[in-house]
Amino acid sequence: MSFAPVYDDRSRALILGTWPSPKSREMAFYYGHPQNRFWPLLAALTAATIFGMSFMFSKMALATAAPTVLLAFRFTVAVAAMSLVIALNALVGKVRGKPLFAFSLKGKPVGKLLLLGIVQPVAYFIFENYGILYTSAAVAGTIIAAVPVCCILMDVLVLHPEPGTRRPSFSRFSSKQFRYLIPRYRI
Repeated sequence: MSFAPVYDDRSRALILGTWPSPKSREMAFYYGHPQNRFWPLLAALTAATIFGMSFMFSKMALATAAPTVLLAFRFTVAVAAMSLVIALNALVGKVRGKPLFAFSLKGKPVGKLLLLGIVQPVAYFIFENYGILYTSAAVAGTIIAAVPVCCILMDVLVLHPEPGTRRPSFSRFSSKQFRYLIPRYRI
């Protein structure tokens, strides 16, 4: 479906626009076609912005609160959010007869999960808070940019993975980003 152009001798501006695809109109949702990458791209951009801004927010919060207080606040908010998700799942399970997701630790390596739970969020956020406290947010961002490179190195050294087709290209991409950031900041 299209419109005929509207213009005459006095026209000064050209206005271009788009019309939703037939699939989007059928779904009554703009950019609703399953192959459309607008919404995933918007979600990725939003997540990256929030993640990047978190260093600045942490730096501002650490100006008034101790790192341990900020850590306690983060975990309190996380427990509250997860409790809401679990309660919603239980409520949906009672109403529909089937929960949104099933969760069970039966037969799982609970000891390793607890170790992972201590190392990843607890140790990570302690080190992050103290790092941001004693450096600038820009330096903290640069250190975080090194995480993919370090993860790839640790993966190769510890797990000895089978080489995949995508691994070299992602490794080069992460390394190039990191090398670009290092000369920009004085530590």
